[in-house]
Amino acid sequence: MSIRPSGSSPDEITSLGQLRAEIERENELARSLAMTRSVLDAVADAILVVDETGAVASVNRGFITMWRVPESLKGVTEAGANAELLIRHAATLTAKPESFLERTRQLSEDKNAVATDELELADGRTISRYTSPVQSGPGEIRARVWSFRDVTEARGLAARRAVVAERMTSVGQLVGSVAHEINNPLAYIAGNLDVVVDALGAGTPMPREEMLEALEDARTGVDRIKVIVRDLRTLSRMDDETRESIDVRTVLETALQMAHNELYHRARVVRNLRPVPLVSANSVRLTQVFLNLLMNAAHAIPDGRASENSVTITTSPSPLGGASIEISDTGGGIAPAHLERIFDPFFTTKPVGAGTGLGLTICKGIVEKLGGTIEVESRPGIGTTFTVELPPSTLEPTASPRISTPPAPPPPKRSVLVIDDDARIRRWFERVLAHHDLIVAPSVESAEDAIKTGSFDVIFCDVMMPDRTGMDMHEVISSQRPDLLSRVVFMSGGAFTPVLSQFLETVPNLCLRKPFEKEALERAIERVVATG
Repeated sequence: MSIRPSGSSPDEITSLGQLRAEIERENELARSLAMTRSVLDAVADAILVVDETGAVASVNRGFITMWRVPESLKGVTEAGANAELLIRHAATLTAKPESFLERTRQLSEDKNAVATDELELADGRTISRYTSPVQSGPGEIRARVWSFRDVTEARGLAARRAVVAERMTSVGQLVGSVAHEINNPLAYIAGNLDVVVDALGAGTPMPREEMLEALEDARTGVDRIKVIVRDLRTLSRMDDETRESIDVRTVLETALQMAHNELYHRARVVRNLRPVPLVSANSVRLTQVFLNLLMNAAHAIPDGRASENSVTITTSPSPLGGASIEISDTGGGIAPAHLERIFDPFFTTKPVGAGTGLGLTICKGIVEKLGGTIEVESRPGIGTTFTVELPPSTLEPTASPRISTPPAPPPPKRSVLVIDDDARIRRWFERVLAHHDLIVAPSVESAEDAIKTGSFDVIFCDVMMPDRTGMDMHEVISSQRPDLLSRVVFMSGGAFTPVLSQFLETVPNLCLRKPFEKEALERAIERVVATG
C-alpha cells in the first residue's frame, strides 16, 4: 500500500523524486569537486591544468607558491582565465625565459605530447616539469596538465654524492700505488729496527753513530708513511664545503705526493712553482681537481719511458690577480673530436671499467664554483695542457708564519688515564708520559673502577675498541662522573662507523688522530687543564 500527498498526481510525485535525485547528484558532484580541490592543494607539486581553449581549468596552491604568483595575478588563477598570463609570469622566474616559452609552446601544440624536462630558475632552484594530455575518453583530449616539482635539494645531494664517489674512485685507483709507497718505507723501518734489536739482544757491539743512523732512517720511514696517511685522509674527508685562504702550491704538492707512483714510472716531474696569490678554496676539493689532472697526465703516457716524457706543473700569477696553474704532459694528446666533449658527463676515452667519465666534469664544476675557469689545449702526438685559473682570496690567511721560540720548560705533572685496547699503544703512553701520574686500561670495563674513585686531569680514550667503544665510555662517565666529561680526549686511527663518526661531530671533546707525537699529547693535556 502506497501513500501519496493529498491532491498530488503520480506525475507530480515522479517529478519531485527526480528533482530530489538531481539535487543529490549535484551535491555529490560538489562534494567530489571539493575533495579533488583539497587533494590538489595538499599535493606538494605545482599543478596547472589548461583546457583545449587555452583557459585555466585548475590551479593548485602549490603552483601559486612555487611560481610566486603575485596578488595582481591571483584573478588569473580562477577557472576560465587566460593561462598564457600565468605561463608568461612563470617564464620571468626562469634562467632562460625565451627557451621556457618556446618549449612550452611546442608541447602545447603537440596534442599527444608527454614529456619531462628540467628548468633552471634565476634564483638557483631546479624544477622538474612533466606534462601530459588529459583525455575524457578514447582519443578525446580535453585539456593538458602541467606538473612541477622542486628537485633542487635532490639534485644538490646527487651532485655532492657524485663528487665524493669520484673522489673515492681516485682513492681506489691509488690503492696499488699507496701499497707500494707504504711498503717501501716499511721495508727499511723493519730492517733497521731488526738490526738494532738484534745487536742489543745479542750484546753485539754496535757503534753509537751507526745505531743512531739506523734509528733515524726508521723514523724517516715513519714520517713518510704519516704523510701518505695524512694525504689519503685529506682526500677522503666528507666535510668539503668550508673554504679558506690557501697557497695552491701546497695543494699541488699533496696531489703530487699521492700521484707519485703513477707518475714515477712514466715521466719526469718538472716543478715550476712560482709564488702566486692565495686563493679562496677548499683544500680537499682542490686536491681532487689537481690529483685528477695529474692521474690523467700519467695515464696518457705509456709505462717504462720516464726519461723520454715529462709532466710539468707551472704556477704563475693570473692576469686578473689570482693564481694560474698549468699541468702539461707529453702523452699521446686528445683527438679534436674528443676535445669538444672532454668535460661532458660520462664521456671517457678510457677502456670500459677504467674510469667513470665524471672526473673532468666534476673538476670543471669545482673550479667554476670557486669562480675560476679550466681550459684544455691538446695536440695529438705532442701532449696536453690543462690550465686552471682561480681568483684571489678575499679571506684572511688561515696559517700564521712560524716563529722560533726557546725550548719550553718541562710540563707540570698531571694525573692521566689512558684507555686503549692496543697493548703497544699503552706501553708507548707509559714511556712518553712517564713523568705524569699515569694509569692505563685495556677496555671500558677495566677503566670503570678508576673512573668511579679517581681524580684525573685528562682521560685519553680510544674511539674504536672491540667490545665497548669510546662512545660507551662517554656514557659511563656521563652517568657516574659527569664532572670528568670535559676532561676526555678521544683518539682514533680514522676507522669510524657512521654512528661513531656522528657521535664525534656532536660532542665538544678534542679528538687526536693517530699517529700523533709526544708533543701533541702534552699540548692536549695542557689544553684540557686550561679549559677545565
